[in-house]
Amino acid sequence: MLKISERTDKRTLIMDLIDLADDGAVSMRHTESFSLYGIMEGAPVVKYMLYDSGMEPISSAYRFLNEYHFHSSESTRKKYAYALRFFHCYCALMSFNPFEMTYAQFLELRDYMQGIGKLANAASLQRDGESVNQFIGMLRGYFTFMGVDCPYLFDSRMVTMTTENKDEGYSADMRSISYKSNLKTAPERSQVPKHLKPDEFLRLLKVIRSHGDKQAEVIVKLEYLGSLRIGEVMGLTLEDFEIEKDYVKILIRNRVSDKDYQHAKYRMTVKEAREYQLKRYAEDTKTAIIRKELYQEIVEYAEKQFDMLSNKVGEEELMKRAYADTVSPATFEEESNMYLFLGSTGKPLSDQAWNIRLRQYFLEADLDVDFGKKSAGLNHRLRHGFAMLHAYYRKDKANALELMKLLRVRNISTVLVYFSVTDDERAEIINGFSDELKAMLPGLYEWEDDEGV
Repeated sequence: MLKISERTDKRTLIMDLIDLADDGAVSMRHTESFSLYGIMEGAPVVKYMLYDSGMEPISSAYRFLNEYHFHSSESTRKKYAYALRFFHCYCALMSFNPFEMTYAQFLELRDYMQGIGKLANAASLQRDGESVNQFIGMLRGYFTFMGVDCPYLFDSRMVTMTTENKDEGYSADMRSISYKSNLKTAPERSQVPKHLKPDEFLRLLKVIRSHGDKQAEVIVKLEYLGSLRIGEVMGLTLEDFEIEKDYVKILIRNRVSDKDYQHAKYRMTVKEAREYQLKRYAEDTKTAIIRKELYQEIVEYAEKQFDMLSNKVGEEELMKRAYADTVSPATFEEESNMYLFLGSTGKPLSDQAWNIRLRQYFLEADLDVDFGKKSAGLNHRLRHGFAMLHAYYRKDKANALELMKLLRVRNISTVLVYFSVTDDERAEIINGFSDELKAMLPGLYEWEDDEGV
């Protein structure tokens, strides 16, 4: 019986097709190895090159990744590059043209990706339904780009979900396309995401202050009080603040000089500085609102950081290391722009260094850190905390439309999870019903009769 095994060696994916006898002996082996290279050409834009087992470049993959997806985020391009490496390697192993894949071959591929079907073995990687569906979505884009007619991939129907709240006076329709080639996945559980409650945030803040870490204090406040994602925080520069009469606006946008972890989600990805002048770039820039007190903290932190690092590496060298593109030279008064959050050498603070530090503070504050999961999830917990402050904890609770605007998300359905009943609320309902339940069902518990309760 035929089985596939796969492994990676640095940039190379190696897939073996083996014929296993009943006694476990290997009677035949066919191997394909496809390599992926990321090449930097001057500007911080990676060009991806995919090579087959004979080290011949795959031109269709090159054009799809570097031309069609030129303006996609680096994380998206990287994800698609790895997906194409797997797809082309698999097709070569099974000896069929990628753009002539039959429906039966597609189903066999889909089964293998889940770790099931005749080609999978006990050690096969089991990809979850969401990952498989994302891969299939990438194939649709790839086939469309190449002009490949593949009806079974695109067979679909329109699904409409209506969200309505009569008390708050709003309703919204959310339309989505349901593809028949996608796996059916279980609906997301309607439960409040893990978040920091107000008392937990204060515990975290107390620990951070005990270390005298003003940088960390400002970052967690921007996430918990300003709704910023960690990528948006890391990409902030001196140019991104606009002072109004009673508040301060933070401009959320991307720059060519940004590293991948400084990327602002859902915002236009720029690859050339001339794109800053495009109308689309200005229209795509979003804003977050913070109080002036927090802005003052940010200014004081930035000034102290600048003085400390200038003394350490020199002012001229610091400006080089912390350099950030200036988007609007005509309105920005400083000689040169720089990122706000820097490491000990004066270069932008890395996400890895920050996540390690935040995790340590969570532990010291006796907060759950989800052992075995990515540290980046702790940043999400702070932003979820912002949402719950407005949806649950504040006296005059925000409705779904208001929260959607505060979080800067596209669809109202995204925020409905924050209005789910929490465990504390469920307990309160059950406990509050206790006396009424006893009256309705006398003798429900035997021990109550025994004790004469």
